[in-house]
Formats: sequence, structure tokens, C-alpha cells
Amino acid sequence: MAGARRTAPERGKSVPIDAEAVAQVAPREPNLPKACLDGPSRHIKLLVDQRGPVTQRTAIGNKLRRFLHELDPEPSWSRTAAVAHLLELQPSWSASS
Repeated sequence: MAGARRTAPERGKSVPIDAEAVAQVAPREPNLPKACLDGPSRHIKLLVDQRGPVTQRTAIGNKLRRFLHELDPEPSWSRTAAVAHLLELQPSWSASS
């Protein structure tokens, strides 16, 4: 695989170049080891992967609070209050559609 990597037109680390090198070598080398994580490494990966959805949830909550503040600037919307307010409004949304 090192030979396939050396033929790359650019120097330095590049995911697309590495992927292309692996794709060229893999058919010639059927016994390449499979990448997998065991033990503590897998647990750490699972914890790190969980941050994406948590970050998304936080961003959605912040956006929700901003929208509610635009509708009614008086209250200081906490995330819990914002969700509760939306749940109160939900029947009127579904009735209008």
C-alpha cells in the first residue's frame, strides 16, 4: 500500500488520497485486517460519538428559544419552559392544518 500512497500527486496527509490508495490495494490483498475497536477504545468512541446528537439537541433548543423570544420578548424562556409552551400550542397547530 505504501507504493500506492507514494504515487499520489500531492504531499501530506489526505483522506481522499488515502481512500483511493486503499481502494486500489484492497482487491490485490484479500487478507487485509479489518479495522475494529475492542475494549476501552470502543467505549471511548461510543462516548465521543454521542456528542454529535447532544450538540444538535442543544442547537435546536437554542433556536427554539430564539423563535419564541421573537414571538413574545417579555418572558425569559428557559429550554423547559419553551418546550412546555410549544406543547401547549401544538393542538392549535394541528387544528389549523
